[in-house]
Amino acid sequence: CAGSCCAGKRGEDRKEIKVISWDPVEEYEVIGDRDVTTNCLRMCDRIAFYDPVLQKNPFNEFGGIIVSMLFDGPPGTGKTKRMRMMMTRLQRRAEMVLLQYLFKSVTADQIKSEWYGKTAQLVGELLKAVQDPSLLALLFVDDIDLLLTGDRNDPGTSGGDMDIMKALMDFFS
Repeated sequence: CAGSCCAGKRGEDRKEIKVISWDPVEEYEVIGDRDVTTNCLRMCDRIAFYDPVLQKNPFNEFGGIIVSMLFDGPPGTGKTKRMRMMMTRLQRRAEMVLLQYLFKSVTADQIKSEWYGKTAQLVGELLKAVQDPSLLALLFVDDIDLLLTGDRNDPGTSGGDMDIMKALMDFFS
């Protein structure tokens, strides 16, 4: 999620990687493109079809789950509210099907470290948590443009930036 997605969220200590709490948001409260809102809600509904015993989701078998979304726009265009709406929807669906759920948000200040290897460790811990096959999870990357400071071929790109890039690319593949 790009933009000011921290509004309305409270997190635990930075070293623990934030677990998000939020005020529920209903779909009618979200401004912006109605088709985008509908797609976000459908994605949350489809994620809730996950079977933790089989560790499969029937929608995933047919390519019906969107694995990543980018919300972009200036402040006040509904990025944060839409994210909170998705969390509300998935929480309700998870409770209906008796599954646990987890929402995590990551920002650059949480995972960037001046110590070699520490960034990779922090990213790995975060991604491992949302890949737990016993629960439904959403991962929000807040201000993704701040996670990486340069092009991967730029000599000024730090090892921490390369760690973040590799971990995220591996995760999304």
